[in-house]
Order: sequence, then structure tokens, then C-alpha cells
Amino acid sequence: MIIKKTDFSVDTSKVLDELNFVLHNRVWWPEETVTANKPQNQISLRHRVNATGNLWLDGIGSLVDRDTGQMFAEEKDFSEWNKDVPEYTKQILEELMLREGVKFGRIRYMRLMPRTGLTVHLDKEQRYHLVLTTNRFAMVGHVYEGGEELGKLYHMPADNFFYKLDTTQGHFVFNGGREERVHLVCCIVND
Repeated sequence: MIIKKTDFSVDTSKVLDELNFVLHNRVWWPEETVTANKPQNQISLRHRVNATGNLWLDGIGSLVDRDTGQMFAEEKDFSEWNKDVPEYTKQILEELMLREGVKFGRIRYMRLMPRTGLTVHLDKEQRYHLVLTTNRFAMVGHVYEGGEELGKLYHMPADNFFYKLDTTQGHFVFNGGREERVHLVCCIVND
């Protein structure tokens, strides 16, 4: 199975309150012109050691340069907390790392707008998701070969639990609903 519910439950309403604080007092979802055509649906809680500029934007988008196809950074490079990461959110993320015995690189708020999605892809690392807002038409699709089926759809509810996703397997996401979907997504650092 591509998705596994952890036994780590948190107060999602506090995380949402802290996200709203960030959005209204630190940074709004970035505009395309500000981020050089990078996705406008992400805000990064961690950054690289020598990052400059708006640190909330250092960890957004792909780590692969679209023009050259080369990686310009690795998850392990995103080792620094943004100094304004809200206290409760940082505390639960550090506790999750301890409980699960993992290290995180990029940690991002990721927004998927209504009636949008991402095509089938593979990531280099597995990820943890905390669902902050969703609707019943927001899905993750696991793609596989063999047999009659080509894949399986999953809906992760906003139930206060973290979910571990094996995103190294073929998958896609879509939001077929009328409300945005927002997750807190943590990328595991592979040793």
C-alpha cells in the first residue's frame, strides 16, 4: 500500500491557526512572478544553510532544474528552520521525526487548488502528510503495472493523523472538488 496512517495524532486546528498567522503576517502564497515560474502553491518551513532572499520560498518546487534536468539541491540541504515557524507546528514536526526515527529535509505547506492536479510522477524520497483542509474529491492515485487494474485512488481525511506515503512509487494527485486542499508535507532525508 502506498499510504500508511501513523498513530501520531495532533491538533490540526492549531496547525491551521498557525498557517493562517504565517499567511497574514509573514508570507502569502507566492505569486508566479516572484518565484520565477515555480509553483505558487507552496510555502517552505525549512531552508538551506546559505539561502538568501525570501526563506519561505527556498524549498518550494522541484529540486530538479527544468532546463538541464540536473538536481540543484538534495533534501538533506534543507536543514534550517525558518526563524518564524510557529511553535506548535515546529514542536509536532520534531516529535514526529523522533517517533518515526527519520530526518526531514523540506517541510512545506502545499495547496492544491480546486479542479487541478499533478501528473504521474515519482519522488526520490517518501513523505509524511498532515491533511489540514480537504474535500471528498481530493485524491492521491497510486499507479502500478500488472493485472487488470492500473492503479488505486486514496482519499486522506483531515482526521488529525499524519500519513506516510511511499511517493517513490508512481502516483498522482488531483483535487476534483470546489474547495482547496492544503497539506503539511515533510520529505524524508535518505541516508
